[in-house]
Amino acid sequence: STADVVSTTDPRQLDPPPVADRMIPLVADEDSAVGRAARRFVAQHGAAWRLRVDPRTGRVAFAQGSGIPMPGTDAQTVARFLHEHRAMLGPTAGELNLNDQVSRARGPLTTLHYDWSIDGVPVEGAAVFVRLHSGRITQFGSRFVGDVDVRPRQEISAERARQVLLEYSGDGETARMLREPTLIVMPFERADADGLEYRM
Repeated sequence: STADVVSTTDPRQLDPPPVADRMIPLVADEDSAVGRAARRFVAQHGAAWRLRVDPRTGRVAFAQGSGIPMPGTDAQTVARFLHEHRAMLGPTAGELNLNDQVSRARGPLTTLHYDWSIDGVPVEGAAVFVRLHSGRITQFGSRFVGDVDVRPRQEISAERARQVLLEYSGDGETARMLREPTLIVMPFERADADGLEYRM
């Protein structure tokens, strides 16, 4: 019924900013951290790679190429690749942790997803992925991973957070909580559209 539909313009609904429509090709001579890192990557692994950057994060959002042979397809091997190329993919703070529920291995194709968290607090929607075909990395990219200066700290209890939410929404009499309140870091587009900011 229409009563069950939440308008996407509802100011109470918080959604991460879009990704795909902001990816741009990486200019070969771009004088930036990601540009210099990409040139080192191409010099090491060959020019048959296409890289697209999210200008808001300064990280590679999607890359595809002929393949980089790896000694294995396990998470630790791929984590070493991510560390080696962290200037293109990694955050300035926090950790990338393997998401076993999303990562998949099917036939010759293996896709590993790493969620971003800061001091154990997840960054909503932020992750890095690496895709391997027959033991070769053929695609990788990131979503909402960037420079961050926030340090998560819980200042109110989960119960108080629930009360504040219901008071704000006015749904206290009808709402049913599907899960316990969780502390997260939320990415938002800056008002000047020149990057992302991260809020608790």
